Amino acid sequence: MVQRVIDGHFLVGSVDYCELGKQMSENIYYRSLLMFRMIVCLVGIFLLSCLLTSKISSVILHVHARILLKYHIIISLVLTLNYFCISLFELIRHSRQVDDPCGYTMPRWLSFVPHFVTGNMIHCQILSCLLIAIERLICTSKIRTYENVNYRKTLIVALFLMTLTVISGSYIVLGTTANWEIRLFYVSFRDVSNHFYASAYVFAQFCGDLVTVILCKIVDLVNRRARRNFVHGSFCGNKAFISTQLSSKLQIRENIAMSGTLLPVVVVHCLITAFSALVISMSMMTLRGNILLSVIISESCSLFPIYSIVMSFLIFRRHPSLFWPVAEKICGRKLTKADAPTRKNEEEFEKHFKWFDEMLDSRKIPTQV
Repeated sequence: MVQRVIDGHFLVGSVDYCELGKQMSENIYYRSLLMFRMIVCLVGIFLLSCLLTSKISSVILHVHARILLKYHIIISLVLTLNYFCISLFELIRHSRQVDDPCGYTMPRWLSFVPHFVTGNMIHCQILSCLLIAIERLICTSKIRTYENVNYRKTLIVALFLMTLTVISGSYIVLGTTANWEIRLFYVSFRDVSNHFYASAYVFAQFCGDLVTVILCKIVDLVNRRARRNFVHGSFCGNKAFISTQLSSKLQIRENIAMSGTLLPVVVVHCLITAFSALVISMSMMTLRGNILLSVIISESCSLFPIYSIVMSFLIFRRHPSLFWPVAEKICGRKLTKADAPTRKNEEEFEKHFKWFDEMLDSRKIPTQV
């Protein structure tokens, strides 16, 4: 649908985008929402920064899993920072006084790019979780030899190329189908020209999350079964396959720990994606005659900044030893809290799996180093 200009106002059909921009600037709820989202983003940025600077190597031993998790944290940090910048930009834009209501509209590139970055970062978040699940699945299939596998540089280059591919693919889907002639009063990569492609783009995010949840659950089940077989001294009918190899034991430990950490995180991300996609799609379909309300509902249900807080909380809760050294640096003193978790790397690892070793000792299963 082509945007028309009548008496200096930008109209799509019979909808005056200039007047809608003025109404949005006068909407107290929308400005309150922007301020609340900025606070959430600041908390998320702080927690993600703490998580990124923590000693992840103390709880995740293999280099591939560490790189993928750090990539996910960095992408989440960029996404949260982007949400903060969008919220600050929108708050300033709608707080200023303009004589012409069309002053609240923006060139298409300015309304497109920030939301385009958001969509790409969400896709990279999902793909990074998917890659972690696949990496753990490969580790499970190569349980005896994976400990000695190290493709650090190859993995970093692959992640860089994957990010470029996501950005390029997103632009082909969204950028080439967008209407660059119109002016919008809100930040979005969606418009009347690429509505179908934008909906498919969001649906693909949900599908990626769903596949990751399934793979994480498979990794968890397979490794728990391997642990039971380890305890009984057999694995797939071969008693010497695992019970005589320390590296296999360590990989099983790490796989269970990683799936236990990743599964709740992916489930939360999947729920946020599903809820946001469902509500936003329904509002766009049912409120086509009320674009202003549709935009406000979409912004209210975009919960990805909250994910940064929930993800950090879940990881810190699962591995408290990551939190306390960072807390000590922030406080500038040694924390002597009686119930604080052990802070040494090797002690944390042994504490986390102490019950596993006790089970092995009780069965008196021989091991060889």
